[in-house]
Amino acid sequence: MPVPSYDREQQLTLLKILSAGLTTVLEQNEVELNDQAHLAKMGARTLVRVASLASDDDASIKTVLAAMGWTENNLEGTEKIVMSMRIADLVATFREAKIVWQRGARTGRKQK
Repeated sequence: MPVPSYDREQQLTLLKILSAGLTTVLEQNEVELNDQAHLAKMGARTLVRVASLASDDDASIKTVLAAMGWTENNLEGTEKIVMSMRIADLVATFREAKIVWQRGARTGRKQK
């Protein structure tokens, strides 16, 4: 099932439960607000959770497709490019979450 379209009120409610560290990473990677809200709804609310979802980019892509209910089948042209960019934004978020979490672990300042 693909990501539902959350209305603005639902988005704001869900975005409030994301950790500050994860919100920063999501915003830096320009993840759409509706996709951020869906991650929160699915339970991916902290850096450590997102960082732990997948071991590498290939696994991240599979995780993103499954968690978001997406498939690239039957997509062509602009629609496929748009979907690919959304996937890329989320994969970049997974990668950056790992980096930020690991950096915090090394310095003793783990972020949530």
